[in-house]
Amino acid sequence: MKLFVAFTAVALILSIAHADDPPVKSDRAEVVKFLKAKVIGKTLETKSTSRIANGMVEAVFEARRTFSNLVETNQGFTFDVLIEIKQTNYDLDDQGKRTSASHNKDRTYVGHYMIGEKLSTGELIGMEVDLFSNDPDAYPYSPQVVRMDVEGDALIMAINTVLYQDFYGKQNRFTPGAVETRYEFRVEDGRLVARQTTRAYNVDPKTLDRTPQSEQQRVHVHHQVN
Repeated sequence: MKLFVAFTAVALILSIAHADDPPVKSDRAEVVKFLKAKVIGKTLETKSTSRIANGMVEAVFEARRTFSNLVETNQGFTFDVLIEIKQTNYDLDDQGKRTSASHNKDRTYVGHYMIGEKLSTGELIGMEVDLFSNDPDAYPYSPQVVRMDVEGDALIMAINTVLYQDFYGKQNRFTPGAVETRYEFRVEDGRLVARQTTRAYNVDPKTLDRTPQSEQQRVHVHHQVN
């Protein structure tokens, strides 16, 4: 009898504490509304020339991203991104000049995003996995964890590599690395624009310790083309 009373008292205390908790705020409705109205069905394009692989490789890069297939679920939503990339990597000498070695890295892949609302916090957290790629060297890519929310007039998507992935290196080789990427989607002059800030890290594959690459932060701007 005493044990029953004790359990009942604990349950009552927990229920009272839970009832007194402030309501959990979620940006889920706003994020879905932004995606439906401003992102899904759009294609964004970016072009850049930048150094990668700790400054040992120069990459001439073009990418198009097309967002599609938004589906709402009981606890969140999913969507796909078709990414078409044209990329040529040039090895650099000790003076930072291009050598005769160049490597074509054109590729196409489809990323599938699965986002769920956390009951404890209301935050939108999930992951991205690749459904398809025509790149035999780099596929399957490592999954990535994703967080989404709305800040003012911008949709924010923060992405972080799980464990590590293959980075392009000099002499057409690969090295273990990871990226932290933040996208800010906004409508400017009636067109969708995404500002991408990427931080790149070398990764120790045994300890998973990360150290910043020499060109740690890169910024790309993606503009709507359709």
